[in-house]
Amino acid sequence: MTDGFHALQKQGTCTLVSPPSEPTIMATSSSSSASSTSSNPPGTISQTPILLLKDLVSVKLDATNYVIWKYQIVSIFESYSLLDMIDGTASPPAQYLADANGESSLNVNPLYKQWKARDQALKTLINATLSPSLVIAITLVIGQTTTQGVWQALERRYTSLSRTHVLSLKGELDRVKKSNTETMTVYLARVKEIRDKLGSVGVNIDDEDLLHVVLKGLPADYDPFCSAMRTRERVICCEELHVLLTSEEESKKNARHTSSDIPHMAMAATNSQFPAPSTNTPLPLFSAPWNRGHGFPPNPHGNSQSYNSPGTFNGSSQCPQCQICGKTGNLALDCFHRMNFAYQGRQPSAKLAAIASTNMKNAFNASSSTQSSWILDTGATDHFTPDISHIPDCHEYRGNEQVTVGNGQSLPINHTGNSQLYASSHLFKLRHVLHVPSMSSNLLSVHKFCKDNNASFHFDASKFRIKDLSSGRLLYSGLTGKMHQLPFPKSVSITSRPLEIVHSDVWGPAPITSNNGTRFYVIFVDDFTRFTWFFPLHHKSQVLSSFMHFKSTMENLLSCTLKILRTDCGGEYSKYEFQNFCSSTGVLHQFTCPHTSQQNGVAERKHRHIVDKGLTLMSQASLPLHLWPYAFSTSVFLINRLPSPHRGFISPWERLFGSIPSYSSFRSFGCACYLLLRPYSKHKLLLRFVQCVFLGYPSNAKGFLCFDPVLSRFFVSRHVQFDETVYPFHNRSTSSSLHKIPTHSQSFNPAWLSTLLYFHPCLVPSVLGPPPPSILSSHTPAPTAPLSVPHVPDPVSVPLVPAPVSMPPPINSGLVPLPTNDHPMQTRAKSGISKPKQVHFTKTIPDYLTVEPPSFAVARNIPQWYDAMASEFSALQRQSTWSLVPSSPHHPVIGCHWVFKLKHNSNGSVARYKARLVAQGNHQTPSLDFNETFSPVVKPATMRLMLSIAAQQRWSLRQLDISNAFLHGSLKECVYMRQPPGFVDPALPSHVFFLHKSIYGLRQAPRAWFEKFSFHLLTIGFIASQADPSLFLYKQGSTVLYLLLYVDDIILTGNAPIAITDLITNLGSVFELKDLGPLKYFLGLQIDYKPSRFFVHQSKYAMDVLSRQNMSTCKPCSSLFVSSSKLSSDSADFLPDPTPYRSLVGALQYLTFTRLDLSFAVNSLCQHMQSPTSAHLVAAKRVLRYVRGTISHGLLFQPGPMHLTCWVQMVI
Repeated sequence: MTDGFHALQKQGTCTLVSPPSEPTIMATSSSSSASSTSSNPPGTISQTPILLLKDLVSVKLDATNYVIWKYQIVSIFESYSLLDMIDGTASPPAQYLADANGESSLNVNPLYKQWKARDQALKTLINATLSPSLVIAITLVIGQTTTQGVWQALERRYTSLSRTHVLSLKGELDRVKKSNTETMTVYLARVKEIRDKLGSVGVNIDDEDLLHVVLKGLPADYDPFCSAMRTRERVICCEELHVLLTSEEESKKNARHTSSDIPHMAMAATNSQFPAPSTNTPLPLFSAPWNRGHGFPPNPHGNSQSYNSPGTFNGSSQCPQCQICGKTGNLALDCFHRMNFAYQGRQPSAKLAAIASTNMKNAFNASSSTQSSWILDTGATDHFTPDISHIPDCHEYRGNEQVTVGNGQSLPINHTGNSQLYASSHLFKLRHVLHVPSMSSNLLSVHKFCKDNNASFHFDASKFRIKDLSSGRLLYSGLTGKMHQLPFPKSVSITSRPLEIVHSDVWGPAPITSNNGTRFYVIFVDDFTRFTWFFPLHHKSQVLSSFMHFKSTMENLLSCTLKILRTDCGGEYSKYEFQNFCSSTGVLHQFTCPHTSQQNGVAERKHRHIVDKGLTLMSQASLPLHLWPYAFSTSVFLINRLPSPHRGFISPWERLFGSIPSYSSFRSFGCACYLLLRPYSKHKLLLRFVQCVFLGYPSNAKGFLCFDPVLSRFFVSRHVQFDETVYPFHNRSTSSSLHKIPTHSQSFNPAWLSTLLYFHPCLVPSVLGPPPPSILSSHTPAPTAPLSVPHVPDPVSVPLVPAPVSMPPPINSGLVPLPTNDHPMQTRAKSGISKPKQVHFTKTIPDYLTVEPPSFAVARNIPQWYDAMASEFSALQRQSTWSLVPSSPHHPVIGCHWVFKLKHNSNGSVARYKARLVAQGNHQTPSLDFNETFSPVVKPATMRLMLSIAAQQRWSLRQLDISNAFLHGSLKECVYMRQPPGFVDPALPSHVFFLHKSIYGLRQAPRAWFEKFSFHLLTIGFIASQADPSLFLYKQGSTVLYLLLYVDDIILTGNAPIAITDLITNLGSVFELKDLGPLKYFLGLQIDYKPSRFFVHQSKYAMDVLSRQNMSTCKPCSSLFVSSSKLSSDSADFLPDPTPYRSLVGALQYLTFTRLDLSFAVNSLCQHMQSPTSAHLVAAKRVLRYVRGTISHGLLFQPGPMHLTCWVQMVI
């Protein structure tokens, strides 16, 4: 029979009877009650009515439990081998029997009747398990005639809902947490319930995943236990986890109970804690000095009665019992056998945990200690811990010994094992650590610690040390956590003459660039006289040239040599060139310790003195900030001449030169002054004076430095009258364009070397006046009597934008007769018509639409650049580059800044404004937030070869650009970055970015991007070239493609345009790229297409190099080298700063990409990069002159033979 079942018809009841080896199912009609047969057929199990099987389904189908309902129904059908009735694998037999001719007759097939009866019985079972409240399900099954139809209707309706339920269960499992009020058993039951629900729908959660879920939901006080569980090599099962968690819960309850009633450790101070061992993260061993346990801590009030007498115990008159020898009447503190570790006492089985004390007022409060710290005890016999997670290798303790604590109570031992402590790069062993849950703190036995580690403890009043007994080497110092800077003693060095010791330091960069471009200054302070020399600097690299100038001049002037130079260890002082100069001239260069500016206190305090006085002068005169070098130089001028209280009220000038300085020439800084203009007048009718602003005293002229704010010109003159009651800048805003910054073309820089006063070689940008008469012109200028000058109105204020200013009409004087005009021609002059001349004043403000802004502060005020920053930030967010998380002191956080770049077309016009957010990768730590950094870069020969192949085969060249390329690379390390300037989240300003993907500036960013892109190319059939990893080749049949990658720029060529288009589409679906069309401009290379060939040159790049060297209009030359010249390094005329030379030669090296004629000359110049001389710089500039005359030269790529032709010279 079908499926081993047969049907019986008896009194309106259809009974399905199973064979002897299977159970029996009975289905009862609607008119009969369910009943079992009175007797079983031979060999069969007792029959079960079909309607009784519905009771095996514990849930009724509703809108939320389809998955569980389906699981139970399928289990029942499988147990009775009826699953084929609902999945359609068993087809019903024919309804009618066939006659002898094989045609269907009217006789009903008995097998069909049996199948129909069984099918209706199973349909009844399913209908009986539907919830009456689920009207939708009942409506769905109405009209279904078979079990399979009912099953499929319900499955179609609830399949989508079951998937939603599975996701809901997974989310619930991920969010489960143990509350403080529920027990561990209830918490684990909740987790298991969710796991069982997922298992019932086919989603299995293994023991390892379940362990992670359970541990994540535990409170913070279970962290040590969680750490121990995560580091176990073997995954424990659910039952074992339940036992451990309930045991840990019970231990914590006992510890909380006993800590409030029993002070276990009496003789440990609260500052004697040090961290416990962790199986996850090593922690420091000790955190502070501690009380050794030899007695109570000193009484802070000096009252010896603050402790109870030894005769009292627990507030009663009962005599205490010693826990060491067992005798009554004395404490363990006073026991004779306390330090005798060989003594076992009367109860050798008891473990001593701490020394007893009857008064806990000043003793250690155990409940206040954390379980992550250890307390030293010289009287304990073993190591004790209440936290089993501190013993990774533990096993159950089966002995009968107990721990005896200070009040005489005995505590049980649950586990024992070995552990370890990590401190100061040394691993200490802890053997036979006892797990005592009733304790509330970790206790470390000094005796056992020394024995296990062959070490010794050394204590004093403030710290302790651990030393190795065999070698005497210091293993640990108890100063951890309390180390601070040591005091700086007052210097005792005494000098007896000038230049014996000179202190130096660099100040800057200034937040405002001065009118002549200086941002730094360097000072040299003589230790004996405290005389100060002042040098403004454009760059820190000028420190060496300033020092060389200062040294040679002052040694010649003072007839003594400089012996010692004392500076910090900044890069401007520690570089090779500076050290080489000091060595060759016999100057002893002394450095401060790193990050210890206090050792250079003379120069540091002088900075403060100069800046404070200079800012005061500027504030008094309302001087614009870009004139700060003049205020600071005047400050130095005054400091050198004012009496010093540290030198017996003798001025530095007098100590250096032996004469009292003159103060008669002192004038109020920034006041109005009137300068005689007669030497500068073009004709005799112009005014003879002009109102200027007094800006100090020139160092190489006997006069005054005056500034004309209208014409932005500087004058040096002695013919000056002062009005010290008027300050011209008081009536003007410091942002007014009146103070025009002179350009370099207007600048005149005399040799600003002070032989007697101070140095500022670049201080005055434009000086109109006679040259200094002699080197002694720095003498104090002759005093000029104040002159009563009538009030002269202030010059006309000029707006920021160019605006015409009418010049005043000519001055008509009655003393000078006007010329007459008698000719008959009628002119405007004869008619009295005059047109005033228009004079335009402009302020030289850089155009940041054609020049890259130097900082975010400038760029944020320009719409184009701000839009570029906003676009970049939006792209970073779209790529899910980061997550905003709270900052943590345990993770280093790096900064970031904006970098701005103009993208140009091949003709030099601006293509777009690009702003990039760049991380400060120089602050990354190796092996912490980066590891490997190498990323291949395309070779010039590979680029030329690819262009040659494309020209030979007449293939098209396509150019692609990957937008935000580095954002596609995934990070393997944990990197945290501060929020970028201008885009800080106002709601979470203190949060930081946790980077998921690499960004520009990270050390590993190029490597991460290259790995991401190359992996994708390899998956679609490309292979990497063995000669150059940046070149990828694709060959499939007759299709050949070449792809060249340089960071985010791609060149693509091949013989199949359709395949190239498909490849671009494929890359665009994975990366955000831009198809730039035919290759025209790539890394400074310009490609000009001609019929069947193309020309590659670097004209724009060459002009940029010439422009940076101010040689755009230089005279070209026809040769690279002078035939008679030969470059050599034997000359002593070394460049003071080789950086510009190296930058120039590096630029020329890149120019050889298309200018092979420069290769020999440039390679010769590269051989002298270490110590270039003036001759090398002249030779490099001759190469630039040659480039200027051959600016349009390049390489022509055209079809030709594919064999190599070599030309050689034969000498016969």
